[in-house]
Amino acid sequence: MTTVIGDGTAGYKDTDDLLAAELFGIEGLALSGDGKTLYIADGNRGNPLPYNRIRTVNLTH
Repeated sequence: MTTVIGDGTAGYKDTDDLLAAELFGIEGLALSGDGKTLYIADGNRGNPLPYNRIRTVNLTH
């Protein structure tokens, strides 16, 4: 297993340093057909805040 994004800290931080990025509540993952993009369903883990995003990670870096 390899970490490709984040360090386990919950939050909403986007950054060019993928290991410093923060995700709030991963609800799903998908990989593009060519294997170059990871799609992350980042949700709100039941929190009343309306935070639901599709995040993308370019895996070719």
